[in-house]
Amino acid sequence: MASGAAPTERHSERHGLATLLEPSRVWYREYPAAAAVVSAALFLAVSVFRLVVGNGEAATVLFVLPVSLLAVSFGRRGGWLGAALGVALVGVFLGVGGNEDVDATGIVTRVVALCLLGGLLGHAVDRTRMLERRALEEQRRRLALEETERREREALEINDSIIQGMVGAKWLAEQGEADGAAAILDRTIEQGQRLVTELLTRTGDAGARRAVPPSSTGWGSGEASGG
Repeated sequence: MASGAAPTERHSERHGLATLLEPSRVWYREYPAAAAVVSAALFLAVSVFRLVVGNGEAATVLFVLPVSLLAVSFGRRGGWLGAALGVALVGVFLGVGGNEDVDATGIVTRVVALCLLGGLLGHAVDRTRMLERRALEEQRRRLALEETERREREALEINDSIIQGMVGAKWLAEQGEADGAAAILDRTIEQGQRLVTELLTRTGDAGARRAVPPSSTGWGSGEASGG
């Protein structure tokens, strides 16, 4: 029982690590087209608000919403694109006139704020995604190495417990020691059942586990008693 529980714990640990390192599933990463549509709608809504209210400062603040959404959805390119659109719209509103008096410092402040937001946030998103990909690649390599080592251990265990047992039973049978050969076959069958059960426990194949003959160990003993 202990030997069967340990592989299951190792399998659960590998599955947990795989789930932990999966990229975060958020709607704007799974549906970038929807994120682009929402960003365009936000730009339009802020522009309408600017025209209706006539408050350029408030409009500039609200432009951070679509710029941020484009940055987190598309990375650095999306962030710079959103910043460029925001700056262009701010320039259009200042160009068409209004009841506010904005000096050069105010214009530079608006432009720098939007550009820094889009550029820095987009850069951070690209960096995070690159680190996620590297972590996933490293995890896949490590799991592949663990799988190779596990298969090698299983092959050695099969060789030690089953093949050598069958060779020993064959040698005893050739020497005319049928009882000894039958006893070795019984132990070999039990070991084979244990190995198969452990393998199926690792893979979680319950249907195949039911296919293992439950009375296999009685075959050799029955034959030996009959002999």
